[in-house]
Amino acid sequence: MTAPTFFVLGAPKCGTTALYHYLVQHPQICMSSPKEPRCLELADAADLPDCYQQAFRHYRGQPAAGEASATSLFVPYVPRRLKQNYPQARFVIVLRDPVARAFSDWWMYYSSGIERLSFPDAIDENLRRLDRGERFDGRDGEPRWKENVHGITQQRRIPCRTYVDVGYYGEQLQRYFDLFPREQFCLLRSDELRRDTAGVMTTVFRFLGVDADVPLIDEDSQNEAQGAVSAPVLRMFRLAQTMRLPRLLPHAVNDRLRRAFGRRGARPQIDAATKARLTTHFEEDAHKLETLLGTTFHRTKAA
Repeated sequence: MTAPTFFVLGAPKCGTTALYHYLVQHPQICMSSPKEPRCLELADAADLPDCYQQAFRHYRGQPAAGEASATSLFVPYVPRRLKQNYPQARFVIVLRDPVARAFSDWWMYYSSGIERLSFPDAIDENLRRLDRGERFDGRDGEPRWKENVHGITQQRRIPCRTYVDVGYYGEQLQRYFDLFPREQFCLLRSDELRRDTAGVMTTVFRFLGVDADVPLIDEDSQNEAQGAVSAPVLRMFRLAQTMRLPRLLPHAVNDRLRRAFGRRGARPQIDAATKARLTTHFEEDAHKLETLLGTTFHRTKAA
């Protein structure tokens, strides 16, 4: 294999995991392993071929091959890298109401113990960073973004909160539309993907140039944050707490487990004041998005 033929660009917490789950079922599509190789964000340009060779080592000549690194839509230097290396690629983008997306993103990190701030406080911190002009574009953008990813994945901390600016879809799509023809994009809404999975996937399959009549074997999907690995571990940890086994563990180990799993449970509701504040904040970018698409972007409820 020489290169992916398409990219699921994001956005995070908008359904890219479900979309990957559906795409991997198609016999004419080879999806990367892992789902998010993040070659475009984290590999040096010269290392892209080797990165994708590893991610598609199971490729067997399928006519379509793709990956789903959900933050590729957001990271500013990725569109230029795509244009330089994969100018004919196709792009699938899933969007969700930016307020609901931000809250879901926060809950993923908060419930896993990585995020320590409440949702309103995390949004305040995010907005203060943006007010200081600390973004991921310009000369320092790439190393700053890589440092952020490293902090989350390796150190389980968040150097830069991005709950708000990941939702600037109009700004992000403009970067792509400045470089690629519109016909190379397939834009989806997360609520439509949930409501009419088979119909939406037929559209996606046609867009990718594969057989559109292949039925989905399994339309159930789960987000990686609550997936097959974390859910059993969570159940085991809660059972251990019930049996008072944590007292037998070293304090440092028990503390780490409590931070990692102790906040999981029933998902809270976003408070009305923060929801209203964010809805107002996103109005300018929502207008930009609707102007780009020539249609109204229907927002979903945040809770």
